[in-house]
Amino acid sequence: VSANQLSRYQAAQLAVVLPNPYKIQPVPMTNYVQNRVSWVLRQMQNLGHVAL
Repeated sequence: VSANQLSRYQAAQLAVVLPNPYKIQPVPMTNYVQNRVSWVLRQMQNLGHVAL
């Protein structure tokens, strides 16, 4: 999927995994990753309009 086709959820997952992709795996979705994705999505909402 190209960057301009990512959903907000996919973009949040990528933001969570990218700092350490060898340690933080998106599959299987752990509680830690799910909580961080939820946090990132809330932050995106708090920022207002996000171009996605």
